[in-house]
Amino acid sequence: MSTNGNPIESSNGTEALERVTALAVPEEINPLSINSAEVDKLRDRVAAQREMLKVVLSDQRTLDWTDHDGKPYPSGACMTRALNGFGVYLRNFRVERLDDEQGTLFLARAEAWLGNSFLGEYEGGRRAEGYVADLLNARKASVENLRSRGGRTLLSLNGATWEDLARYGVRKDRAGKIEYQSRKGKTADGQTEWVTPFALSKSGIEKGVPIAQLKDETLRVYAEFAKKALADPDKSKWHGREQAWLDALRAEAERRKSAPVKAAGTTPETVAAPAAAGPAAADPGAEG
Repeated sequence: MSTNGNPIESSNGTEALERVTALAVPEEINPLSINSAEVDKLRDRVAAQREMLKVVLSDQRTLDWTDHDGKPYPSGACMTRALNGFGVYLRNFRVERLDDEQGTLFLARAEAWLGNSFLGEYEGGRRAEGYVADLLNARKASVENLRSRGGRTLLSLNGATWEDLARYGVRKDRAGKIEYQSRKGKTADGQTEWVTPFALSKSGIEKGVPIAQLKDETLRVYAEFAKKALADPDKSKWHGREQAWLDALRAEAERRKSAPVKAAGTTPETVAAPAAAGPAAADPGAEG
């Protein structure tokens, strides 16, 4: 294998692939009749696999990894290079657009191959919402998600911590960072206030905007994101945070119902709703 992670070409064109396959795909071992020689062989193979992972992952680039609330997340490009180093390639990409009551979802699928051996089909997806509200960007993001998820699965990196990755030369201090829990900001006089946790590019809203400066419609958009998260059992560990965020949005809507109407342009977004909009427009958490 070359230093850039690509298979080394040989005279018969298959030597490098056979060597990679021998390391990456262990022979069947009967656990009921295992002997010390087989244990040593398996130990050597695992050690070789770890060394190969170190080779393909230690060549860390600036955008390869992101720290998502303390958890490592590899980019699609990073996982593609790592898979190619093992002789594994993703082929036959397809992207499907699905429209439902929640909006537009792009679902990407691809096949993983090691030479002529089919390893399986993998998928990834992204909804056209939040920071990828643009349809073209959402479509691209679904393929990026596929590459990242497929690579993590094929290389057995799912659930790996920064400490686990450190043995392969991956450095946390070189990774980007995303903090989804930063929903609190400080006013000029040092008071804590609720701020937007992520940007809404379609609405021109940046991350960190105080909710008092948002339009009623924008409040409702953020409330919908919170309600979707609360309805998702896979996000149960963040339900407490999402409920507090939704409560803050509802409290802001209630404050506006009793506050005097402000003239347009007094804040970055006009906070007062037209009287004809009805109570549902003033309550971002209202169902229906």
